[in-house]
Amino acid sequence: MIKENISKSLNEVDSDYIEEATNFSNSKKSIKLTFVKMPLVAVILIVLLFGTIATAGINIYQNSTQIEFQDGSTVQLFESVPFRKIPETVPKTEEYESGISMTHDKVEEILGFEILDYKNAYEDSISYRTWLNEDGSIAIVHLNWASFLKVDEEKYATFSVDIVNEETDESYLLPIIEGVDPNAGLTYNETYKINSLQTEAIFCTYTNEAVPYPDFVTDDGRVKVEFVYDNVIYKLLFRGYTNEEIKIILEELE
Repeated sequence: MIKENISKSLNEVDSDYIEEATNFSNSKKSIKLTFVKMPLVAVILIVLLFGTIATAGINIYQNSTQIEFQDGSTVQLFESVPFRKIPETVPKTEEYESGISMTHDKVEEILGFEILDYKNAYEDSISYRTWLNEDGSIAIVHLNWASFLKVDEEKYATFSVDIVNEETDESYLLPIIEGVDPNAGLTYNETYKINSLQTEAIFCTYTNEAVPYPDFVTDDGRVKVEFVYDNVIYKLLFRGYTNEEIKIILEELE
């Protein structure tokens, strides 16, 4: 049941992500470490066994964030799950509510910290959405910048951001750890060091036959770039751009 909920949530995020990009071209339980009183012998045993035996919650916090490809191979995106403290005062959206349109400055104002920007962005309009834990608290803030770049109908890019709150239900964390893309069809392209941000970005390519949105994909395919910066997950989806053009854009993010 948990896996079904995970798949449903991921498909809602990515389907919305791709749908907005298409329109643009034409527009649980919480994981907490709980300390309990126990006999000294039990404490000693836990210390001796630590490193080979751990609770599911501890493993989730220690596991790396990765990307899984169509052939089953994986590549590490970040050494752990990247968490940020999201203020309790930020607005919440309902499960089926469309995102709240905000400017980049407004997003930073409500979050209280910086999100990467690009001075040559096509439009300053970001869709803000939240995914909620079972107790109603915020699990993830999801930003979709569908109008990030546009040269013409065949060359444009979208910009997606996921900010994972410090206490997030397990059903949201497992997909981040496993790195499974609900659209499938990803193949490894290359790893690029963004010198200006001092972080590595993973370049992925979608294979046309595996993507469930054939009308959106042309023979030139799409390049998806993922990286973590300042404990925030960034995903950029480029269409019609070469890797060299993408690298220039990445270096100019600030």
